[in-house]
Amino acid sequence: MPALRKGYGDDSVVAPDHRIMPADAIGTEGIFEQVICTRIEKTKEAIRRYDVGAIYHLAALLSALAEEEPQVAWELNTGGLYRVIEVAGKR
Repeated sequence: MPALRKGYGDDSVVAPDHRIMPADAIGTEGIFEQVICTRIEKTKEAIRRYDVGAIYHLAALLSALAEEEPQVAWELNTGGLYRVIEVAGKR
């Protein structure tokens, strides 16, 4: 987020996360939106609200946890990506 905001400006980059966190936790001031990529309506709502033109989708459950919870990993890693692509394509 800090690099994108430095290049495009604090008000041009929306920092999404599934947790509720203060702006200073992501390095700079700017827009923050709680978004869970597996919930398509919330994702659509955020994309429309901020007129998002590009998405950097980085949500993933990494290997150690994914090996313990393969169904959760599949839903987040594959299902989340699919939903983001679906929403972006209908923009």
